[in-house]
Amino acid sequence: EGSVRNYTSTNKLIGTYFPVLAGKTGYTPAAGQNLVVMTYGDAGQRIGAVVLGSRDRFEDMKTLVGWVKHNYNWP
Repeated sequence: EGSVRNYTSTNKLIGTYFPVLAGKTGYTPAAGQNLVVMTYGDAGQRIGAVVLGSRDRFEDMKTLVGWVKHNYNWP
């Protein structure tokens, strides 16, 4: 109906080379930085990954998903 809404995300991976299909960030002093992401591999494989208790959740997620892409063989 012509309405425009703008949202700000705390997910620093959105809009970068890292494809985010879905994601959720979270933080509490007791739990630290947390991040859940659904992304995909080079051949379209879906990859779900969770980082808990991090000091840098976005860098940890890039490292984790990069490892999966280079080391896991899909059947």
